[in-house]
Amino acid sequence: MQFHASITILSDYGAHQAVSNDVITQSIEQEQPMNAIETNNKKLCELYPRIESLTLFVAFQKANADVEPNYQQIIFTGNSDATFSLHCSRDECFGGGFDYKPFIDDMMRNGDELAHGKIVCQGSLGSGDEAQGCRLRSEYRIVIRRKP
Repeated sequence: MQFHASITILSDYGAHQAVSNDVITQSIEQEQPMNAIETNNKKLCELYPRIESLTLFVAFQKANADVEPNYQQIIFTGNSDATFSLHCSRDECFGGGFDYKPFIDDMMRNGDELAHGKIVCQGSLGSGDEAQGCRLRSEYRIVIRRKP
């Protein structure tokens, strides 16, 4: 059984990612979260001034898969890029991905600090008549920490 986990911390000091695959652990620096779609050029503090930090936990799992899900945790702080969309992690997926911003917007509108649910990648595998839906599943949990 293979297990993969990733933690990305986005802070005023840049991004730091720790990746764990079985017992191998490494740390690398990068500018955006793993699988991140292009940034919207806004910082968390600009988009949501009342948020101190936001944590996005996601678990990706293929439909009908016997392997452990791929886990990822992304922590956003004030000057982090407000990038809440991730590309589909399947290399063969075309046009897929996951956008968590609508859930965050709902949380802010409703005053919620915790949300969770599941979304499915709407991308396609293959092309033409042979194309099939990607259907990679993302189970997510969003935790918002508001400013005092």
